Amino acid sequence: MTKHLILLSLLAIFSFAQGQETEEDESSNVQTYVPSKLLKKGQVDVQLFNNLYTQTLFFDADRNRIETGQRSTYFTTFAQALFGTSKSGRVNWGLDVIFKSVRNDSDPKSSGLKVLLFENSPNTRTAVTAVGPKIKFSPLKKYPDFSIQSAFWIPIAPDLEADVRADPWLDWNRFTSWTQVFYSQQLGRKWQLFYEIDALFRITKPASWYPNNTMKGTVLSTPASFFVNYFSSSKSTIYLMAQYWPSFGVDTGFSFDGDFLQGGIGGKYQLTSHLALELQFSNFFLAKNSGLGRTYNLGVRYIR
Repeated sequence: MTKHLILLSLLAIFSFAQGQETEEDESSNVQTYVPSKLLKKGQVDVQLFNNLYTQTLFFDADRNRIETGQRSTYFTTFAQALFGTSKSGRVNWGLDVIFKSVRNDSDPKSSGLKVLLFENSPNTRTAVTAVGPKIKFSPLKKYPDFSIQSAFWIPIAPDLEADVRADPWLDWNRFTSWTQVFYSQQLGRKWQLFYEIDALFRITKPASWYPNNTMKGTVLSTPASFFVNYFSSSKSTIYLMAQYWPSFGVDTGFSFDGDFLQGGIGGKYQLTSHLALELQFSNFFLAKNSGLGRTYNLGVRYIR
């Protein structure tokens, strides 16, 4: 039902945008500030991206589909602020705050929306899990559609991986270094291709910081994402996306730990000159040692 509502909402955005089509000379923030673009000096970009992931299936190490017998649902809010600080417009600084909630229901037919109750109980948990700075820059002046963003997150909630208590696993209890490489390619006025390649390290803390002096190990993920954007008007876009996410154990000679493949559809609409909304739905098609679920996403972005 939720998936159908998101798809209908995307169609409504597309239809409304078509009806409002004008030949404006200036593009809106939806068109101008794609992820590869940087802010100008003095500009501020604040985003709240809400992700709800729910699953009842799991792929094991042999890629066999396993019924888990329960519904596991994660809700994540990425609160992000970015500031334009350089006269050249080639360097931005920012801050990320991560909020998460998890719910494990014994009934796989239960609603994933129950995670939005944000409870703390034997089968639920909610906390602000990490915070950290980030920098975004454009290394090549001749290629403004190419940029790099790097963030470092510090876990701040206790026992995130449920080592001490029998709570649900909530988040990584490790430092996170996430470097993203962005590139966008404009195809006329209506179409745009967007590419992203990342290096995401989950870096273990010193052994003494964990129960029983046991280190966790460092994990490297190298996701690659591809988006096809269609600008139905100067204020809106509809897009298709695909992402492949492999992970490797760094401490075990870069052993292959698992992966997943997801694809989805999304849309953005500029509500005011500063405020935009985004809806996205994605489905997981293939995985190893990972869940086979769906995501429902709502983003709010303010640029001034």
